[in-house]
Amino acid sequence: MAGNVVRNLYKLYVGNLPWTIGHNELRNTFGHVNSASVVFDRKRGLSKNFGFVIFSNREGYLKRHQHPCTQIGRTYY
Repeated sequence: MAGNVVRNLYKLYVGNLPWTIGHNELRNTFGHVNSASVVFDRKRGLSKNFGFVIFSNREGYLKRHQHPCTQIGRTYY
């Protein structure tokens, strides 16, 4: 029987995304993350220019939070 396991997840808002980005590309940009999701416009099917990345460890979250990542010609926060 598994004991009481508390798992902390750290969610980071990512803005200024290109409208052509997808979930997998965002995930690959940030490396080892628990999940990454881009918010899409339902009518157009394009990114709304923001999304969320969820880290399973605090160190990875703090690294990206304190040092923005520049990929695909833009800066992600």
